[in-house]
Amino acid sequence: MNLIEVGHDNICKECGNLIISDSRRAQMACTVCGLISSEREIDTSQSGKRAFNNDEANKRVHSSPMNINKRTIIPVNETKNPELRRASKWQHTRTPKQLKRDIGYVEIKRIVGNENLSYSIVDSAMILFDKVCKSNDLKRNNVKGTAIACLFHACQKNNSYRSIEELNDNPDINNHRIWRIYSKMAQIFKLKISLPDPLSYILRFIPELGIDPCLLEKMKDVLSQYKKNTVVSAKNSKGIAAGVIYTVCMIDNRNITQEKIAEVAKVSTVTLRKRYKEIIKHLKLA
Repeated sequence: MNLIEVGHDNICKECGNLIISDSRRAQMACTVCGLISSEREIDTSQSGKRAFNNDEANKRVHSSPMNINKRTIIPVNETKNPELRRASKWQHTRTPKQLKRDIGYVEIKRIVGNENLSYSIVDSAMILFDKVCKSNDLKRNNVKGTAIACLFHACQKNNSYRSIEELNDNPDINNHRIWRIYSKMAQIFKLKISLPDPLSYILRFIPELGIDPCLLEKMKDVLSQYKKNTVVSAKNSKGIAAGVIYTVCMIDNRNITQEKIAEVAKVSTVTLRKRYKEIIKHLKLA
């Protein structure tokens, strides 16, 4: 217990012994009878002070960093806390549009780093997000949702297809809401919405599944024949890619399970088996 002596003038009213302060429990109590004379004491000794050496830094209470919301109004002249002063300066030197743009840029860079995407996608997404910030028709949309929608279009433009479900790791933002934002963006800026190519997913899934790259040419041949014999525009590209991979592995007698391919492709085993049966039927390999 961390006990700090207050002084001999603080005497217990019951037994006449010394009262001490317990900083851990934030209360003052008698050393003999245990009578609590004060509760919920506030420690103001560390408030707003700087540490100039290691000893002073170790005595400080290490709390979590402050998270200032962009709508929080902080008076600069009345603020004495150094952390609040820095936050207020950061707030008052930027306009609301600049704050929105900065938050969107940070979100785009964070998602690109998590998904291991190229820097060309970052540039394309930031250019589109800057256009959205200048547009009055989209100013009320969610900032992070708009950033994800811009990143989704940049991935399509650079032939590195990612679905909105893959890009959105924020549980507070609904995927349907991002779709609505993207649809409105496509209508205003006349964006070309292209369907994802199953081949791009095949190139992604092969290293993750540990499949021999020499089978890629066979997969391309099977995919091209499947496209000629059926309509693929209304079908999930991930499911087609998973079906092609599983078909080639079965033809080449490779030991791989449907569950493993479905887990990597993020589709159900039912969808994988449907695509597999369609490929076998149209290619007449059975």
